[in-house]
Amino acid sequence: MKLRKKRRTMRSILFFVLLFSSLVPLFPQNRTSLDVAIKDFAINFTPQFPENKRIAVIAFETDRRELMIHFIDTMITSLLESNRNVEVYERLRIENLQRELNFSLTGYVSDETAQRIGHLVGAQTVIYGSIRKRNNRNEYLMTITATTVETGRILHQKLYDLRTDSRLRGLLGINRIELRNDPHFWSAGAFIGTSFSEPWVIGTINGTLAPFRYSFLEIGLELGLVSWSPNIESYYSLYPYVNYAFFLPFSNVNLHSGVGIGYMIGERIFPDFYDPIRIFAANFKIGLNFVNGFDVSYTLRTNFQSLNNKFSVGYTHRFNRE
Repeated sequence: MKLRKKRRTMRSILFFVLLFSSLVPLFPQNRTSLDVAIKDFAINFTPQFPENKRIAVIAFETDRRELMIHFIDTMITSLLESNRNVEVYERLRIENLQRELNFSLTGYVSDETAQRIGHLVGAQTVIYGSIRKRNNRNEYLMTITATTVETGRILHQKLYDLRTDSRLRGLLGINRIELRNDPHFWSAGAFIGTSFSEPWVIGTINGTLAPFRYSFLEIGLELGLVSWSPNIESYYSLYPYVNYAFFLPFSNVNLHSGVGIGYMIGERIFPDFYDPIRIFAANFKIGLNFVNGFDVSYTLRTNFQSLNNKFSVGYTHRFNRE
């Protein structure tokens, strides 16, 4: 009898873990990384225009020299990897020429400038790119263009919605301070806490989605361990929940508060009987997030017949919509 109940319990745990894993927001799939976008352009460009074998990657419109160098070097490598028959001019050669002509590798590139540089180095095609911030948020669009030197005709152009991952943030000089002022709170976290009664120890994982400004949907899963009663031989509880919260960002602290629902399943095993746990509850939560990392919160839970408290601390990794 106990073995069948334990099997049902393990199946329930597995179901909720898989459900939570499918819902936790990691990185949206409709954006791409900087390097993948550059390689995608190179792979798609060279087979379409095999006659354009002499290529110069001349500029990237940005105020970040590190980003410019990364774009040009990665594009040159990607072009050579995608087609060994092409001839791609070295960045230093192009950079020295543009310096002599007082052209910038990080500024705006007109069609006339692109053609002139291409003529001077003997290229048939010039490739250049630009990046811009979208809608005053930490979201970026990159445009890559390939034009002919002879006529200035655009051969291939593509727009990429970039994922603001750690590499791009580093190249753009974005730090954690900018995230503090972002009105969208996207995160994933892990916490440890207690209810001061049953369960004594609570482990929690959660994630937040922020489709609207200054609010977010929190999806979490709690694992409760250790009962308050010495007569209980075995105890566990599993509590999947969903909250909707509002938050206020300050310079170093975010205040968040919300309400939600959850359903606790679990078991208490006494020496002579088995006590299943099945509780539907409402959540009322308030917390503080410090420097987009350390998080402390208090949750009041009730099934409208009794009250339960939860205090937890942990780490929240906050990221942009990527």
